[in-house]
Amino acid sequence: AANQVAGRLSSGILMRLPLSLFPTFRQFYCQTLARRAGDNRVFTTTTPGLISHVPQIMAAVPKAKFVYVRRDKNDTMLRIFFRRYSNGNHYAYDLNWISAYLDWYYALIEIYCEKYPDHTMMVRYEDLVADTELQVRRVAEFVGLELPDNQKFSVGDDRGCAQPYLEMMAAEIGRRAETGQAQ
Repeated sequence: AANQVAGRLSSGILMRLPLSLFPTFRQFYCQTLARRAGDNRVFTTTTPGLISHVPQIMAAVPKAKFVYVRRDKNDTMLRIFFRRYSNGNHYAYDLNWISAYLDWYYALIEIYCEKYPDHTMMVRYEDLVADTELQVRRVAEFVGLELPDNQKFSVGDDRGCAQPYLEMMAAEIGRRAETGQAQ
């Protein structure tokens, strides 16, 4: 969806594409990407909805690398719950559904990192904030980028954002679980 909105090729079609067409897709995708990226060596997208397509993307674009940023589950739940989505993300308005979605998402990340270590890595958000330079350099090395020694990095710090809401979140999850809703 994010790729389509930005006028980029969608990776979502790969689920329905026969394996025999992967080379054609790869050629078309790489040509289009090269034209759009220009001199840039890295193209990124933050499309969490493509998580279930990772094996197909790797098969179609063998040089693809995936860097997952995982953060505290409660902080992630709160940010998802407070975000107003214009479409999709059906799970985003119920804490139980968000929790179940994150459990599935995080488990899938673990599977991919174990099964495809040359193509995937995980960075904890908390580690990224605590030592940004180290984590950025780890990612750069993973994707094959050289960074200048004097390069400085900074990221925002949203750690612990759920702290003031934890009791309310736990009460809502418990209440919904007791009534059998959102299961």
